[in-house]
Amino acid sequence: MDPGLEILESNSPLFCLIRSLKDVAYGTRQYRVQEQPTADGNLTNELIEDAIELERGQNLIEIHISRGSFNERALEYFGKSNEPSTFCSIEFFEHELQMTPIIKGRTPEYNFTAQYIVNVDDFLLYYLQKEYTLIELHQTVGQSFQTIATCKLSLKQLIEGNQGRLHGTARLIASHQNNIDIGTFGAIEYWVRLRVPMEQAFRLLKEKMKAQGYLVTTSRPSTKTSDDIEQRHELDPNMNELTIAILNCANVKAATPGKNLFFVFEKAKSSFFVSSRSST
Repeated sequence: MDPGLEILESNSPLFCLIRSLKDVAYGTRQYRVQEQPTADGNLTNELIEDAIELERGQNLIEIHISRGSFNERALEYFGKSNEPSTFCSIEFFEHELQMTPIIKGRTPEYNFTAQYIVNVDDFLLYYLQKEYTLIELHQTVGQSFQTIATCKLSLKQLIEGNQGRLHGTARLIASHQNNIDIGTFGAIEYWVRLRVPMEQAFRLLKEKMKAQGYLVTTSRPSTKTSDDIEQRHELDPNMNELTIAILNCANVKAATPGKNLFFVFEKAKSSFFVSSRSST
């Protein structure tokens, strides 16, 4: 039993309230995935499960690589009669590298979706606004491979418009020392989307932070020693310490005979405080 709940009746309103706050702060919520029809038919749900489970404040970002195409100079690099075997790697945020299947041909159909569960916080927002997702094209050579082209995807529009969806074609730029003079190597078709609309993700994050703020002091001691207060004053001279003490009460009767009494009080922007039990 959690501290602070063990002295409450399991059916009391306060017990239910604290349990609800804990569910908001630390629980999970299941989001049903709905089909999202598109005019061009390129954005599909074929590789997506019917339901995903996310904590409040989390989101699911999907990056899909549909196919690749190579220009004439790239085909010359591969060799006119050659059917190159290629694959792509995706480097996104703080997640592990993900790779498409190896596909043989001059217009490879990768049809690969990478899924990333992310926390919607300042670090993610900075990444989406300022950084790029790196996609690299690799060619298999025997049992090894070599990186031959790269592509940088900007995901800024995910949080600034387009309803959390991007779809387009990105240029592949030659990057190998033997083909660097080619410049543009080809292109890849892709789409990216957020499974939970960003506005809703922000709301759920705020609810989680607010609930955690109410609960954070339940595990703290209700009083501090003078040494603790002095140390905090040294760190912040402008800090004040507010002490609230319940000394005694009179003419208070338990609603149910034989039950012990305790007090619960709340200070603005703080959690509930529960006093020790006292026999009637």
